[in-house]
Formats: sequence, structure tokens, C-alpha cells
Amino acid sequence: MLYSTAAGQRHLCAMTGGIMRPGGFSLTDRAIASCSFPAKGRVLDAGCGTGIVVEHLRSHHGLLACGIDIATCASRPFAQASVYSLPVKTGALNGVLCECVLSLLPDAGRALREFGRVLAVDGYLILSDLYDREQQGCMRELLQCCGFSIILWEDHTKALRELGALMALQGLDHTTCLETKKSTGYYLAVARKDTC
Repeated sequence: MLYSTAAGQRHLCAMTGGIMRPGGFSLTDRAIASCSFPAKGRVLDAGCGTGIVVEHLRSHHGLLACGIDIATCASRPFAQASVYSLPVKTGALNGVLCECVLSLLPDAGRALREFGRVLAVDGYLILSDLYDREQQGCMRELLQCCGFSIILWEDHTKALRELGALMALQGLDHTTCLETKKSTGYYLAVARKDTC
């Protein structure tokens, strides 16, 4: 696994400036720039891990960001919750980010429907994750079936390979990044919740 031990996670955080995924904050910033969030827009980081992206959204984008994660951590002020049952009112959010989480879920469609539930009409869903480049249409179709219109889809497989190479140089487990099947890639997507 990409971050299989606590020591590996700490080392990876040190190497990447605290963000444990391909592309770092640059992909998050690129996605945010493609959204028209209102001032002080309400955004949820679903699968927030350490919460570093939540802090970035607050400090660099002026968003009212919060986070949830299935894992508990006494040192962070975020809620423990499942992406399948978010502790958020229907239509309450302007945005949901889900970075490096969706590919780990046994039922991505269920999570996408839950994201749609908590988003306001015309709210934004930001995804970045691993995918099979030969079957990218499957993810696009799933988003559409769950009530989203894709407004941005970009392949960032180069960022995945660069992170894997950096990890290999540091002696960390890099198999997810480098030793996967040839069609494994990394994408950034921004979708808008449909009005109907």
C-alpha cells in the first residue's frame, strides 16, 4: 500500500510537504480554480486523513472547510464518519472533495450518491484518484448516473509516477505508484451536481 505504516506516512508527509497523494496542493488548487464557490463557501473533505487539505482550503481559499474520515485521530478536530453516511444536512454544502479515497471503496456509486445528497444544486464535486485509463468511460458514466455533470477531467498519471519514483528513492513502498498495470493512471475531475 502507498502509506502502509505510520513511519511510512510520516516519511511521505515530510517528502511531499504534508500531503500524501500525487500532485499535492497543485491539483487541489487547480480544481478549486475551476469552481465558482461563493465567498465562505461550505466545503467538505471526505476522507480528510490528517486534515492538511482542510487547513489549506481555509487559509488559501477562504472556504469554510471541514473534514471527515473513517479513522480516528485524537489530535485532529475533524469528525469520524463514513463517506456512505455523512453527518451533513441534505443540500448544505457548496463542495465536496474526495482525494485518493474513492478507488479504495467497495461501493463508489453509493459514496457518490451520498456526496450528491449533501451538495446544494450546482454544488461541486472534486475527485482525484487512481483509475484504469483503458476504462475511464466507466467512471465518467458512474458520475453521470449519480447526478453529476463533468466540467473538468484531466489525466495526471505523470504526478503518480513522479511520486512513485520519489518514494522508491527514499526506500518507501512505492508499488501502488510504479508497479501497477500499465493502464493505471491518476485523474483529476470536477463535476457539478445536476439541477434535477
